[in-house]
Amino acid sequence: MRAEPRRFSIAMATFNGELYIRQQLNSLAEQILLPYELVACDDGSSDNTVSILEEFQKEAPFPVTIHPNPSRLGFADNFLHASNRCTGDWIAFSDQDDIWFPEKLLSVNEAIENSHARDLMLVTHSVQMASDDLPLENSCDSRLLNARRATAKIWSAAALGGVNRLRYRTDKTI
Repeated sequence: MRAEPRRFSIAMATFNGELYIRQQLNSLAEQILLPYELVACDDGSSDNTVSILEEFQKEAPFPVTIHPNPSRLGFADNFLHASNRCTGDWIAFSDQDDIWFPEKLLSVNEAIENSHARDLMLVTHSVQMASDDLPLENSCDSRLLNARRATAKIWSAAALGGVNRLRYRTDKTI
């Protein structure tokens, strides 16, 4: 059994996400197993997304780095750009409008720990999708989470570990 939990980097691609991003940042800070770092790459937002990230950077219980892209990359390459800058053992991808349950990283860590695979590189899990018509707030409170849970659909998500960093979506892994 591993003595220390794995280091989970969070790769977040942002673009004009001021309406939702603070909720996700709060949910990252409320993780039972805190992230090792958050790497946010902004794709040229014209709203307050970057300033919200900068505010969070000052108060976050883990390191936060913000990388404004000099030119638009699009969402796929922006995520790859963010993941390439991550330094943890594993990378968890986060959309700016997500809200994570507090046990997300702990559950993924336990799944990795309980795996019998020696070369595990990908962990997937179910996700609950919520309705877009929920009220917007600047905090991750229980009313919002309960409302999102009530309107949820189940999808899947992934965390990557032990893989070479990709620079562009046209790169391949074997």
